Amino acid sequence: MPVRELTPTDALAYRLLTSSAFGGSVDPDDPAASAPLSPGQTALVIDSAALPGGAEGVLAAAARIRHDEISLGGGRVRCGGIAGLAVHPAHRGDGLFAELLAAVLARCDEESLPVSMLYPSNPEIYRRHGYQVVARVETLEVPLVDLQRLRSVPGRRTVPVTAASMPRVRALYEELTAGDNAMLRRQGPLFPDGLPGHGWEAVLLVGADRGFAPPVKAEPRRMRRVCEAFPEAKIVVAHLGGQDMQEEAIGQLVHTNAYIDVSFAAASASAERGRESVLAFGADRVLFGSDCPWDTPAHTLAWLESMELGEEIMRRICSENALHLLGER
Repeated sequence: MPVRELTPTDALAYRLLTSSAFGGSVDPDDPAASAPLSPGQTALVIDSAALPGGAEGVLAAAARIRHDEISLGGGRVRCGGIAGLAVHPAHRGDGLFAELLAAVLARCDEESLPVSMLYPSNPEIYRRHGYQVVARVETLEVPLVDLQRLRSVPGRRTVPVTAASMPRVRALYEELTAGDNAMLRRQGPLFPDGLPGHGWEAVLLVGADRGFAPPVKAEPRRMRRVCEAFPEAKIVVAHLGGQDMQEEAIGQLVHTNAYIDVSFAAASASAERGRESVLAFGADRVLFGSDCPWDTPAHTLAWLESMELGEEIMRRICSENALHLLGER
């Protein structure tokens, strides 16, 4: 069975194979589905067409080798992290798993990766190939209410991690894990220097809730502190920035990174008040929403149209701003 290296033209076929094996979905029309794999990895594949009954343009099996570094014996060693080893359902039972894994380990030798490590969902199928369980991941869930009971440490305070403070966080990680074995060093290119992930989005419900008695605990002034603590986050503050508190929202949130949406605003605020909020925040920071079933999209749309904001602003509010926020534009 010929094993070859993945090429850029195989990226879509690879993602279709791994999504069928590990879950998730892939949109073939999405340019990201055909994008090359991130640097620091070598991918090996077996073509379906090379096998009896196979199909052109389909991968029968594939796996990635991550070029990692781990701590070991007080020092560091290069490590071939095995990831995404998958076999197409039509070719299971044909010995492709063992064939591909043998090729992966041989490639690790060629690339001077003396140690191999993986995080398997089923450890048993890897034991016959020389792998043994050396550690297990355990999860500890701590309710947020318990964290609130912790006493503060004099002279210390918690602050959010930002791109500017990430080098200090990484230095602390290096210090704390230097004496442990098999800890990933978390360096580039597999681990970017900046904040991990691709940012995060949050929709925050702010202002009065007509189903609950006062006092209001989620006020715009508190949301301003959230925005200031997470200046790179994408934050949407519902109900024009604060249910029944739109004037305060303008004063507190206009100069932050917050977006607002118009959910339930048609049922609780005049069109004049809504127009004032839209113009204060700017047409690029307002999203459509209805709070259905408490209000309807049709009623909210009619409320917006009564403001006579113009076709361009309506298009931004009803679609383009959301597409931009979600990375679709």
